[in-house]
This record gives sequence, C-alpha cells and structure tokens, in this order.
Amino acid sequence: MSENVGTDSMTALQQSLRNRSAEFAANPLLSNGGRIMNIHDPDRYGWANVRNAAERDGLVGLTMFAHDTILTRLQSMFGADADLPFWQAFTGEPDDVLPACEAVLRDVTLPTGWRVESHTNPNDDTIHASRALNTQTGVAPAPVFYLRGDHRC
Repeated sequence: MSENVGTDSMTALQQSLRNRSAEFAANPLLSNGGRIMNIHDPDRYGWANVRNAAERDGLVGLTMFAHDTILTRLQSMFGADADLPFWQAFTGEPDDVLPACEAVLRDVTLPTGWRVESHTNPNDDTIHASRALNTQTGVAPAPVFYLRGDHRC
C-alpha cells in the first residue's frame, strides 16, 4: 500500500507535509492535517506567512474561525471569486459532547455488515479498509502515515 494517495500534486503535497514534521513539532500554530497544513492562529502566524503557505501548497486549513469574519479577510487577500470552502465545526465539553455522539451511534441503523470502531493504532488491514471505503464513497482518503497517527508530534 502506497503511503500517499491521489494525483501527482496531491501526493507531492502529502509528502511535503510529512517532510515538514519538524516544523510542525516546533510551531504550535501549525499542524499536519494529512492532506493540508492547518494554521490555528493566522493572526499570530502572520497573514503574509498564511499567503506564502497557500501559494506554496495551493491550499491551507484555517481552523476554528467564525465563517463571516475569516471570509472577509480571505476575500481581501485572494479576491472575491476565490474558492474558499469551509466545514462547520462543533465544540463542547466532554460531558456534553460524548453523550451526544453516543446517542448518534446508538440511534443510527447501519447497513448490514457495517460497524463503527475507533482505532488508536490501526493495523495495515484497517488502514487499507478505511482507504478503500473512503475511495468507494467519494471521500479523498488520507495518506497512510496520517491514518497511522504518525502526524502527531
């Protein structure tokens, strides 16, 4: 199983992120998101650095920001017609979040043969099955090192 997955540019970015592990370990403002560099505080990291990273990698992740606030800033940097996808993130205290997650897992009927498992240290078979499922369902699979947890510092 190859370590990286996707087009030539995607696999090159994944390898580049992996090669920068020392940078991520030394800078708490950054993290390796597997297929993208995450920037946790662009104000402290510096917007010129954000722009340089976006131009170098072709994309960056700005984590946990109010959509309207960050959208205005990014449009001023990259233009109103820039592709700026976002995902909603929900946060909370463990006492609130864990019961909500458990309720979803308890109340959702999975298709026959499906199960939900959590693997802190997945083996190669689990990683391969995860990547195959992601590919079959149209989700871009993460590189193997990321699924293994090697991106953590």
